[in-house]
Amino acid sequence: MTCVASLMHNNNFFIAGDSRITVGSSVIDIPKTDKSMYPKIFTNSGFVIGVCDSMRVANVLKYSLKINTKKLHKYKNIHEFMVTEFVDSVRTCLTDSGCMRKFSTSTEFANIEMIVMYRGEVYQVGSWFSVIKVEEPYFAIGSGASYAKGSLHSTESTKSPKKRLKIAIDSAKKYQSGVGGDTVIFKYKV
Repeated sequence: MTCVASLMHNNNFFIAGDSRITVGSSVIDIPKTDKSMYPKIFTNSGFVIGVCDSMRVANVLKYSLKINTKKLHKYKNIHEFMVTEFVDSVRTCLTDSGCMRKFSTSTEFANIEMIVMYRGEVYQVGSWFSVIKVEEPYFAIGSGASYAKGSLHSTESTKSPKKRLKIAIDSAKKYQSGVGGDTVIFKYKV
């Protein structure tokens, strides 16, 4: 349970998350003193990735995922690359680390949801590895996503993207007990 929200603004991609991790009945709030250790948002091969659900999966993706962007030229667009190469890289990484789960005798899934930004395009990647291009300038995932999206919609006239994201994550914290701790915000040039 968590909340990660993103916002595209003036050729910059802003992404924020809460710092609460829940494992069973344990609740841990990560101090935001060192953003490089923040497990929910990270970069890899030019991709900005925000992760919800399993922190084991997030850690494996942060430190073990290999994305071959040299194959990008083979595809018509980034969406096609995401649906094929990116998802295949994620599946291979998670399978090799033992993070994939079986739903039935043949269907595998991962306990994860992601916001992925690459070259100015934002995608949602689901636990069944569906890839959906996000067309709105803002998006959110996790147990607090509906509160964050509502907040981002209602603050469209607010000029500061960091302020909007802080309000969005704070809204999720207020109404979703699995969302909490400090809000961590990252900014990336598109």
